[in-house]
Amino acid sequence: LKDLEAALYPDGRLLGVASRPKGSRLTCWDTADRRAFRELWAAEEPLMWFAAPAVAPDGRRVAVARRDNSRDRPRHAIEV
Repeated sequence: LKDLEAALYPDGRLLGVASRPKGSRLTCWDTADRRAFRELWAAEEPLMWFAAPAVAPDGRRVAVARRDNSRDRPRHAIEV
């Protein structure tokens, strides 16, 4: 569980989970039936991962930090 970070949607029905570093992805889970139902982002490179998911107060957007070590210099970005 140390490689997972999560953000609960304001209504508590959904959970955004970022997994890293291997096979990194951001997935939405339904908290009632405990099932993943939508993958929002998946890492394009093996050395890329997502962290620190955050959900907008209205629940319409999710942001996540992306780290990319696949180049000669690490790059960071925010995906919305």
